[in-house]
Amino acid sequence: MDKIRRQIDVLLFDGINVLDVAGPAQAFSTAYIDGIKAYGLRYVSIDGRAVRASCGLSLVADASITTTPSQTDSRSAPYDLLIPGGVGIDTALKDPTLKTLIGDWHLHHPGGRLAAVCSGALLLANSGILDGKPATTHWSRQKQITLRFPAVQWNLD
Repeated sequence: MDKIRRQIDVLLFDGINVLDVAGPAQAFSTAYIDGIKAYGLRYVSIDGRAVRASCGLSLVADASITTTPSQTDSRSAPYDLLIPGGVGIDTALKDPTLKTLIGDWHLHHPGGRLAAVCSGALLLANSGILDGKPATTHWSRQKQITLRFPAVQWNLD
């Protein structure tokens, strides 16, 4: 397995927008710095099971979000969590386990970074991570997010 600089876990959930997974995955998978692969990708779901994207495509998770690569795994570089968006966000927002996992993620991953694509930002906001911070998401979510997450400095323009 290639040596990498950082590991990125991509969170999968039912109703995910496949472009929010595939676009970043393609970009990160082709990035190299000084001949070393910049990122390794791993796909995780809350329970390690496959999910169904909003277009009907099944996506297979490599592991549960609670499973970390072993210390002997060459992928055990510092790692990040990427949260894609999609219509499934509305259901994911109701999952208290996911809310806690995302809210506590940084406590268990020192040096790790959290990132979201489009409506994936709502899962970060739901966990309180974006309180007092600037954030953006799709303009169609304006009414929902300003009412539900008023502590976030939303910029939808």
